[in-house]
Order: sequence, then C-alpha cells, then structure tokens
Amino acid sequence: MAGLFLCTSSLIRIDKCSMDIIITIIVVLLWVSLIELANHVIYWPKPDGDDNGGVCVPQPRPITVNFIKEDFLMQKYIYTLNMPAPGAKDVVERKMYLTINGVEEMLDVDPLMEFYKLELEENAVCSVYVIDTDDAGNASPPSDTLEWTVIDTIPPSKPDTIVIGDVEEVFEDEPVDDDSSDEPVDDDSSDEPVDDDSSDEPVDDGSTDTADKPKDGEIS
Repeated sequence: MAGLFLCTSSLIRIDKCSMDIIITIIVVLLWVSLIELANHVIYWPKPDGDDNGGVCVPQPRPITVNFIKEDFLMQKYIYTLNMPAPGAKDVVERKMYLTINGVEEMLDVDPLMEFYKLELEENAVCSVYVIDTDDAGNASPPSDTLEWTVIDTIPPSKPDTIVIGDVEEVFEDEPVDDDSSDEPVDDDSSDEPVDDDSSDEPVDDGSTDTADKPKDGEIS
C-alpha cells in the first residue's frame, strides 16, 4: 500500500513539472510575439519577386492632402501633402512615385519628411505613393495610392471692410430774389402798333408827278 502511494505521488510531481514547462513555453512564445509586434516586423514576399518570402518593412500609411493654395499670379495650385511616418525605426530610404497626366516620376525623399509641396496646373490628373527601404535593403509594400484631379475648389477671399472715405455737409438752397421772375415785362417790342415812316401811307416826294406839271413859260 505504501509503495502504491509513493508511485502515485511521483506521477503527480511529474505532471506538475510538465505543466510548468508547457506554461513557460507559452509565456515565451507570447513574449516573442509581442516583441515582434512592437518592432512592426511582418512577413511579406520580397519586392524583387522572391516567392520564398522574408522579413520586410511594414507598408507605409497612405499620403493625404493637408492644404491647397491657389497661386493667382502663376495660375497654379500648391498642394501640401502629409507624408506618413516610417513603419520601422530602421527605415533609411523612401522613394515617392508621382504620376501627373500619365507621366510617372520617381523621387527620393527623406523618410522623416512630414510635408511635401507640389505645384500643379488646373485639371491635372495626379497619383502618388511611397515605398520604404530599411538598412538591410528590405523594401516595404507600396502604400495605398492617393489619386486626385486638380480642380478649383477654393472660394475667393473675404473682402475688406468698407470704410468711410470723406464726409461733406450739404446746406439746403435758400429762395433767391431774381428779377427774372414770371411778372410781365414792359418791353417796347410788344404787339402795340408802331408809328413808322415806312408804313403804307403815301410819301410826299418831290419827284412825284413833277413831269406832268407845266413849267413856267411852257404852254400845256
């Protein structure tokens, strides 16, 4: 009976040891997973087409538009883009792929750059994304592509406040005593008859009928 009790106690001790080992392994695995998550380490196929997979830099967050300004003098629009922070501490290189009206351009930008400005013409069709690379040469997947068309969505600026330029006092006109009133005017040029020598009465002229009168010494 005593031997059976000793065997049972030994088995219980062995089971407790196994449980402790299992629990320890689980704790270690959880700790490693947390460390990998904290360092933003993920497994992704390499961008060079290696299907075997490998440790890769996390995908950058998408670029967003921060501010739009209209340049009236140059007739252009200035876009300020929000650049995402690197997904890992060991990112040493960032390439930005900018496409304007179907023409793609690759630009090297600072991974720690917070803003990027673009001068664009109206109706331009644009898209942009970035790819990060760490110090070991591992490249991240491309960020989500930001696409937009440049249109005029900026309202005119607020007009200045109206101000008073000048104040002038105006007096009412007083009645004026003018001789040119509506009273009748005694004018010699009225409609009364005028005694004029040039009327229709006969004029006694010495030349009238003198030819018919006999002269002295003549017989009629």
